[in-house]
Amino acid sequence: MKNKILGLALMCLVSQPLFAAPFAQPVIQGKTYNNWEVPILRSLGKPKSVVKGKPDECNGGYFPDEYDYGSFKLLDTGVIKEVYFSQNNALVFHGQKIRSGIDQKSFMQQFKKYELWTDAENKNVVYSGLAESGNDSIEFVFKNGKLLKYKLFFDDC
Repeated sequence: MKNKILGLALMCLVSQPLFAAPFAQPVIQGKTYNNWEVPILRSLGKPKSVVKGKPDECNGGYFPDEYDYGSFKLLDTGVIKEVYFSQNNALVFHGQKIRSGIDQKSFMQQFKKYELWTDAENKNVVYSGLAESGNDSIEFVFKNGKLLKYKLFFDDC
């Protein structure tokens, strides 16, 4: 009996990191991030442009500045905002790597068991929630039927 309990406890400890892993992991310039933050912005070089943050009516102050690197955008806090799919940019979504070129029908079929919904006004946009409670979400944008980019939305109000 002790061996069974010990074995069960050990199995739980070993498998815990597997269940704790985030179900959406961005891949930028070939590097996979386990959360939505790039730890050291200066390692990415100089952005192509910087958009100054507008006033934040909800929390006061200003929204973070947005750094545009061409194939992806980051906030000055290091949070990933938007990523275009390319040879070096992808997304690990529910353990499956999504690369550029997947069509919308195949995408919907491949991930149908997860909560996905199509935008009512724009059929080229598909959403998935990032949290069981709250309004955080990921937006998948398709162009000409092919996956173009994903955007992240975090509700901080």
